[in-house]
Amino acid sequence: MKALYLLAFVAFFSIITSCDNESSSEGDAIFWTQEPTLGGIDVWVDDVYRGSITTYFAAYDPNCGESGTLTVSLPPGNYSYRAVRASSIEWNGNISVSANACSTTLLE
Repeated sequence: MKALYLLAFVAFFSIITSCDNESSSEGDAIFWTQEPTLGGIDVWVDDVYRGSITTYFAAYDPNCGESGTLTVSLPPGNYSYRAVRASSIEWNGNISVSANACSTTLLE
């Protein structure tokens, strides 16, 4: 019976530890702008829609994950992005994401 409890504990600990390792290996890519968004800026990363920016930062550069930015958690690697404002302005580029780091992209 003790062996069964020990086996259950080891299995539970392994699951918890593996989940922690996976989440900590990702990094964040944030997208932001200094110009009024005029209806929002939609953002795609590697052709997958990730969300919209509806706030702008005219007075300062935002911190990683700050409200008003679009923050996307991704595994380390290089990605392409496309952003489109409702007024038909478009941005295209690449962003590199590192584990446990924040990469910022200013759409200007």
